[in-house]
Amino acid sequence: MERVRVKFIKSPTGKYKMAYNAGHVGLAPKDIAAELVREGYAEYVETTKVETKTNTEAETATNTAKKRTTRKSK
Repeated sequence: MERVRVKFIKSPTGKYKMAYNAGHVGLAPKDIAAELVREGYAEYVETTKVETKTNTEAETATNTAKKRTTRKSK
């Protein structure tokens, strides 16, 4: 079942029993998404590839050093 990303314009909770509020973005099965859009509850959202940042060795070393200096000794 293919799912598509939609942004809710109105809350679909009452009619569709979906736990979203207006303004939320979520995934819905393609056929249900089409009905949500047709009924004015949602609009399609274009998906884009999200770039994720990975920690560099320097950032990891800095974070580890911060953790060591913030611990309280007994």
